[in-house]
Amino acid sequence: MGQRPSVNASTLHRYCSGATVPEEFAVVDRLAMLCGADEEAVGRCGERWLAAAAQADPQHPSPGRPLQLCGDRAP
Repeated sequence: MGQRPSVNASTLHRYCSGATVPEEFAVVDRLAMLCGADEEAVGRCGERWLAAAAQADPQHPSPGRPLQLCGDRAP
């Protein structure tokens, strides 16, 4: 799985362990799609990503900003 989402295995491990937060939601969205997540689960991932990104970097986008999803799904 380390190569399919366009991140290497060590980066994927840091994301999954919580050591780092992806800079863009697109990475989280691709991982969720690869894991077979439905739209509801992707939405929950987006909420958690926004919270984690805001905690890691207070200048990160606010929860009011729409998330850009991969594929044909609408935000």
